Amino acid sequence: MLIETCAGLLDKETPEESILRETEEETGYRIEHVQKVGEAYMSPGSVTEILYFFVAEYSEEMTTGRGGGLDEEQENIEVLELPFAQALDMVQSGEIRDAKTIMLLQYAQIQGLLNVKSKPLHILIAGPYRSGTNDDHVLIEKNVKYMNEIALQVYEAGHMPVLGEWYALPLIATAGANLGDETFNRIFHPSSIRLLDFCDAVLRVGGASQGADEMVRIAREKGLLIYDRLDGLPLV
Repeated sequence: MLIETCAGLLDKETPEESILRETEEETGYRIEHVQKVGEAYMSPGSVTEILYFFVAEYSEEMTTGRGGGLDEEQENIEVLELPFAQALDMVQSGEIRDAKTIMLLQYAQIQGLLNVKSKPLHILIAGPYRSGTNDDHVLIEKNVKYMNEIALQVYEAGHMPVLGEWYALPLIATAGANLGDETFNRIFHPSSIRLLDFCDAVLRVGGASQGADEMVRIAREKGLLIYDRLDGLPLV
């Protein structure tokens, strides 16, 4: 069984007429209005099929039956009604793998159609430290200041931010290390890698940085959430 939004082939109908019919047949809800939100070729190198995407409001008063599809079409459909936050989690876990369903859920999330609130996340802010500075201390401090400002915005959004620099730099200073020496290198990035084990997500900010990109790569391998903009963070 595959979890997916209701859908169907066009049968001498407009896309709007088709989705109204398919919704009632498959879910048992007779919706009155749909809003088109896009269209896409799902596999343009292989097939010419194009999908039309719609969203609509529904309520219990719109119920006309139990759904499940048409007997004559031998459809084997079980109707699911999931909390939005759970559906998003199921995308992350791989329980929902249908492309059109993922795209519609992410559209709803981006557009704020359902204001889902999540628990606060512990988020590592990953950005340039030495990259592009030629080890100029003024430019390095500017990079840290920028990441601190992002961290404040993450905090104000209800999450708990952290920079690897907050842990590494005091340790490096206590060890009497200098920028780029063996002790610095033994502490700086490795401490951030250890920190990832205590984080839920990484927010990648700023410009080019091999170190920040490495944090993102390792975080992705650990199954953490990855964000590249502040407005993509979940509501708390």
